[in-house]
Amino acid sequence: MGIRRVLCVAAIVAVMLGAEAAEKPGDDKAWHKVVKIIDGDTITVQVEWADYARLETVRLIGVDAPERSAPYAPEALTWLKNLLKGEEVRLEYSPGPHPERDRYGRILAYVYRGPDGFDVNLELVTQGYAELYRKARHRREDEFTAAADHARRCAKGIWPEKKP
Repeated sequence: MGIRRVLCVAAIVAVMLGAEAAEKPGDDKAWHKVVKIIDGDTITVQVEWADYARLETVRLIGVDAPERSAPYAPEALTWLKNLLKGEEVRLEYSPGPHPERDRYGRILAYVYRGPDGFDVNLELVTQGYAELYRKARHRREDEFTAAADHARRCAKGIWPEKKP
């Protein structure tokens, strides 16, 4: 009887720990405070779901801004800071309501600034501060490809003007 009880308690604890480690369901209608802009395609937000509140790092889906030491990285970072510093954002996950994470544990999301619903991911590409992220497919890839092509043709942001 004692062993069964211990095994039962161990199973319950394992389930609870597994549930804690699993992805928390996100409410894609919730607004989250931006607390830090890490680089041109990564931010930190205060996430508050029903039974869950903590800082989370969010990697913007579909965009690839220059890394910190690369040319134009400061411009991409400054643009994103000007857009989101101190703002609230809504996160939209792909493909469904639960947040997916990358290999670094960052939530992958489309980010919309509140209260105007400004599409941050798309605008990063449209303004030329990021290019299309090509290592993983996403549902808005065609839209982002068109925006990146336009930014490149117009020499916006990170895209230098073509010399004759």
